[in-house]
Amino acid sequence: MNMTSGSELFDTLLHVHTETAWLNTCITISQQLGFPYFLFGYLPHKLTPLTDAKVLGNMPQTWLQTYLTEQCKETDPVLQHCARHQRPFFWAEEYFADIQAQATYACAAGYDLKYGLALPGRGQDAEVSIMLLLSPDPARHPATLGAQQIGQLCLFRDFAMDALRPLLLPPDAAPVKLTPREIECLIWAARGKSSWEIAQILTCAEATVNFHINNAKQKFGVTSRQQAVIRAIRGGWIAIN
Repeated sequence: MNMTSGSELFDTLLHVHTETAWLNTCITISQQLGFPYFLFGYLPHKLTPLTDAKVLGNMPQTWLQTYLTEQCKETDPVLQHCARHQRPFFWAEEYFADIQAQATYACAAGYDLKYGLALPGRGQDAEVSIMLLLSPDPARHPATLGAQQIGQLCLFRDFAMDALRPLLLPPDAAPVKLTPREIECLIWAARGKSSWEIAQILTCAEATVNFHINNAKQKFGVTSRQQAVIRAIRGGWIAIN
């Protein structure tokens, strides 16, 4: 792993203007660092469903489709780790402990995805990401990587997230104006309350709560309550702990 060339390549991420350019640059950096396979999964907010994740990379397509459809659930060891920790998940056979995890690894190894790291990321406004860097080469076994090498890969992850974020922003639109009642309803929705529970808290009818939340959804141009909550958080309308 060449520390100098990798560091120089990071700067190129600051000058990409399209998703395609971003992806090609990330793949180049990943390969320079000894990992021919690259994947980046991005959620704009931790409340965003996994099914809505932005996934970019050059992983074998057949494996990726299998992994996303069968493994994106609570039992997946990689997702479990990255949801709970900031430290990397070591990707090698011995780190996939139970039977289901071993099956996950065996499937990946069949596509030469044998050694590497999954790097969890946290960004502004509770956004989350996972960068996956994999290789068939035993020299890329995570146990052989030193602290400086892992630190460089974490820096790569941070540059990648910062470069991707502005490329995913929606086009400029007229400012959204929410009423106080719409804001109240979204705050309680963000805390996991149902329409019935919000109605009890605000002393109003459940239909009234749905009316205000539907108005907020329409203003944000989204189709689900969760999406409206995320847009309200990112727009600074509401804040949750």
